[in-house]
Amino acid sequence: MTPSKRTSLITTNYTGHIEDTSILQRFLCTDLSNQRIPVTHLFIAHYHAYPCTVIIQASTSLGKLHVPSIRRYLEIDHKHNSTEDIIKREYHPIVRSFYITNFLANLGNGIMIDCENCQLINDIDNPNKYKSDGYYDYFLIVEKLRINYLPEHDIYVNDELASKLSSFYVLQSKSTIIQVF
Repeated sequence: MTPSKRTSLITTNYTGHIEDTSILQRFLCTDLSNQRIPVTHLFIAHYHAYPCTVIIQASTSLGKLHVPSIRRYLEIDHKHNSTEDIIKREYHPIVRSFYITNFLANLGNGIMIDCENCQLINDIDNPNKYKSDGYYDYFLIVEKLRINYLPEHDIYVNDELASKLSSFYVLQSKSTIIQVF
């Protein structure tokens, strides 16, 4: 009797795909109950190196990064296939739709971009004139995102990519910042 070859139902280009079964076994032994995407583990699995990181915020003080603009930029300028990203979504009862809360994009060249705690807001100033994200004038934003990369990309990530990503922002309206006690 010949042993059957293991096959995966997903493409090997999927960011969450891990070829090495010993790494998969270690994942199963790791507590992943907090439900965060295990970015560092996946980076090490793909590139066999611990990542350098840089955290990106909007290039202005009240700014929040506009997630769809960042994802479009990665698709167009980096030829990134976003269907291979790890994406987590939540249901928003007001807009009656699911929206991205977290994602991990593997650009395939030693750079991964992860984004956590995305949220929909509707009280914003929009200096870049983005269209709303199809949710009754709601915009999908995030405070910051992280670029994980191999050291050979240090100059590109810090001098070019970080600057470009921080330019995709909307401004949180001051009325949403003030809290009544």
